[in-house]
Amino acid sequence: MDEKRKIEVNPEQMKAIARYELDFRPFLSLPDGTPAQPAFSQTVPITLSDLQAALKNLAEKDPTMHDFGEYWYFPLAETGDAFCLEDACGGEDPTESIAAEHGLPLQESDVFLQIWEELEDFWSEDNDTEHVNDILPIPNYLQRIARFYANRVRPLEEKIFTDEEKERFIRDFETEENQKAASEDEMKLCRRFTDELCTAGNHVALRLKGYACYGGSRLYPCDWRASRDCLLRLYQATDDPQLANTLGYIYYYGRCTDGRPEYEKAFEMFSVGAANGLYESTYKLADMYCHGYACRKSVHTAQNLYNMVYEDCYKKFLKGVDGSFADAALRMGNVCLKGIGVVPDPEAAYGYLLQADYAARRRAAHSDFFGEAAVAMNIRRALEEARAQLPADYAREYDSAERPWQLYELVKDRWSARLSVTPGERGACIIKAKRNPLKGNAHAEPVMLTVPQLGYCELTEEVTLLAMDASVFLVSADGSTVRYDSCEWNYADQRTEFYDGENLVGWIASDEYRFTGMKV
Repeated sequence: MDEKRKIEVNPEQMKAIARYELDFRPFLSLPDGTPAQPAFSQTVPITLSDLQAALKNLAEKDPTMHDFGEYWYFPLAETGDAFCLEDACGGEDPTESIAAEHGLPLQESDVFLQIWEELEDFWSEDNDTEHVNDILPIPNYLQRIARFYANRVRPLEEKIFTDEEKERFIRDFETEENQKAASEDEMKLCRRFTDELCTAGNHVALRLKGYACYGGSRLYPCDWRASRDCLLRLYQATDDPQLANTLGYIYYYGRCTDGRPEYEKAFEMFSVGAANGLYESTYKLADMYCHGYACRKSVHTAQNLYNMVYEDCYKKFLKGVDGSFADAALRMGNVCLKGIGVVPDPEAAYGYLLQADYAARRRAAHSDFFGEAAVAMNIRRALEEARAQLPADYAREYDSAERPWQLYELVKDRWSARLSVTPGERGACIIKAKRNPLKGNAHAEPVMLTVPQLGYCELTEEVTLLAMDASVFLVSADGSTVRYDSCEWNYADQRTEFYDGENLVGWIASDEYRFTGMKV
């Protein structure tokens, strides 16, 4: 293909193009219609002032979007080196600043880049036959440019920004990590924007301030009344049950009334949260039924609610979602310890509390859960109370059972496991079993083993037992390892039998299985 003829564009013409006093049509073809391309012997930097003039001229001439893109925007972008377009947009390595980090238009290039990219978005749409004034928000662009020029003479704390710019800025401070990393000037500006937006009822700002003031953060000190007011306005506007849950806690503990609980308001909010499946609301509602706060006392209702939350949280905990399991297990421990709707059972309570302690320690290791210290203290206190009600000789060095219940646990709910048996000392056999992962997974979902007499609770995929004076038979090539997906107790032969599908793959007969919690 023949190379296109070049048509020289002089600096005056380049400036006129930058300001849309002229477009590229005279330089894209010769008088006879032969295609050509513009050539530049010099560079003429395009500026924000040029873009401002171009927008005014676009509004006045009102070309179609096809002509706008084909004869001005696209060729200008293609020949951007001649117009120093990259520099106008901030260059390859923009200066680190609040604008660069959070999108505030504090530099000429910030405003230029934002508008230039928006122009590209509009041009990319299928709207060729529409006219510029029907598509481009030119008045908005001109206002933004005018505001930038007015802001240049103002100090940062007095600069004027749109609500959209303020919201975009404060969104970067929704996480505690970003707040910790920010400079004090950035935090000061974030507070200013948040307060201004809260006054206007902005949802992002109300949420940010409401939760920042809930206990305090670097952004705002603890201010329970400010937290309540922000979250209540937001709840009334959005009907978000998570907000109802948070407000429930504020009312329940009397955060805004010098410690005097507002139980009627708390009951209303926790009811909303519970009806929407929020565990925190459900077990707080159970607390209120348990004590008769703002409702008729009903320990059976409380016990059912506690148990419902525990069962749901337990299933999620096994799948790696820590969430509220520590709190749910603590409450079940108290249900059994104090006999809430059930016969008091210190041993069962101790088991639940061991689970609560284990879950709380896991959660504390990788989260900044608000109130974690208080939960841990309540668990320790309950554990001490439960231990005091157990027999003096309750603790054991190992768990002794007539059947290997841990091996049953590994294959519950359609799981399978690998079982191996090796000789041990004094006629005992060492039994090891490990749950098999599902296809495509590196690890299997763990089981939770809780043995109160050992003070033991752990999530694990494998167990080790000692079978005392055992007889063992495994159907395998080496006689020591099999896969099984179910266990059954054979009453006639007094042994535990292992099956893989319908096939018997082995059995173990022993009067005592010992579990220490240790891997032998």
